[in-house]
Amino acid sequence: MKAKLFIAVTLFFSVLIFNSCSRNELVGPEKISNDNDQTILNSLRISSPQVGATWQPGTIQKITWSFPDVVKKVQIRLYKKQELRSILAIAYENTGLFEWKIPAEILNSNHYRIQIFDVDAPILTKLSEYFFITQSKQGTF
Repeated sequence: MKAKLFIAVTLFFSVLIFNSCSRNELVGPEKISNDNDQTILNSLRISSPQVGATWQPGTIQKITWSFPDVVKKVQIRLYKKQELRSILAIAYENTGLFEWKIPAEILNSNHYRIQIFDVDAPILTKLSEYFFITQSKQGTF
């Protein structure tokens, strides 16, 4: 089981790196496959974190989103600029809410983003605006 998961994760990251290098995007195939995908893609929303939000290490923060019911499981990732820093949830139910305890040792930065995508159709993805993780109340890093 672990070997299959390792192979799947390795394959996924290989595709991710290829797409990221060739198109300067975090995830996504070359084109939307049909009008239904485009309609769903246009309906994807991440409502928290909001642009410029400041979160502190050691706190529990709510990541919230709105994806259609056709999306059953999502993966939630943390990026710093274009670099994947952590996978917060691999195959999480599409409930619209994930409570994340920010690690105490996370680096201060104003370049964090959350990415959420459909596990079964990674083309259906949304990336949050930039937010801060810092010890201080203001994002000055």
